[in-house]
Amino acid sequence: MNTSKEIEQAKQLLKDNGFYIENLWHVDDVKYGGNSEDKYIECTNYEAYEILSEAVQQESINESIFDNIQAINETKFRTMNTLLVQDVYENTEKNELKLFVCDTEKNKERFIYLNRDSLISELSTSEELSRLKDLFEKLIYMQHVTFSEEKQSEKDFMEDFNNLMNENIDLLH
Repeated sequence: MNTSKEIEQAKQLLKDNGFYIENLWHVDDVKYGGNSEDKYIECTNYEAYEILSEAVQQESINESIFDNIQAINETKFRTMNTLLVQDVYENTEKNELKLFVCDTEKNKERFIYLNRDSLISELSTSEELSRLKDLFEKLIYMQHVTFSEEKQSEKDFMEDFNNLMNENIDLLH
């Protein structure tokens, strides 16, 4: 039988690899009904495991979990007018980036052209101008580090890029 320390190490290994381990079930939960004497079930560990397996693998349990994940994501983490960048093209001659994005709020795909000179000329406040200059410099740097120097994975680039775009969405509308 595994020691408590070995079990904790195994749980930590799973957690480090993205598994949710805060709500694990054990055969004793079936046999002893959560330590309640009136809910005791006399069965073998194998039978208790079979009962537990059937209980947690019900389709309604999975549906409920996925519904809750979706609801929490929409209410807690989703922002309005989120742009999901799907591809990025750089034209160094024109000093512009072309973004292929999906506007998740409107469920539409479109291109956004970020031309440094034209964007700067359209801004009305120095704060907007400063933010746009910073945004453009960050985008060019991120694009260069990922695709020219290959120091960052495309997946990480897209995640960072989406975060940066959504932080500055007001400048792009």
